[in-house]
Amino acid sequence: MRILLLIITFCTFSFVQTTQAQVATEAQQQAPKSGAEQLEDDLQIMKTNLSLSAQQVKELRAVNVDFAEKMKTVVSKDKTAMRKQIMALKAEKRKAYKAYLTPAQYKVWLEKEKG
Repeated sequence: MRILLLIITFCTFSFVQTTQAQVATEAQQQAPKSGAEQLEDDLQIMKTNLSLSAQQVKELRAVNVDFAEKMKTVVSKDKTAMRKQIMALKAEKRKAYKAYLTPAQYKVWLEKEKG
């Protein structure tokens, strides 16, 4: 009877350990992307959808890196002030995109950006 109890305890312990490892692995795989990673993913989608040239990709990547760095500095206890800062940065990003995209590309990008 003790042997059976030990076997059941061991199997239960092994099952719990395996389940915990699987949950930890799934959590790591589903970790949210950083702002820079998300912007790079978005750039790759834009490259395809807007038929961006290599030069445009280079320029927009620089805009995205600059935007991500500036977003890191947005800190405020006042949510209204923080929202204004973010809106100003997004307007700056749109202006930079407009400078590097053709009018047709910018129109398509802006429509997709607004949803």
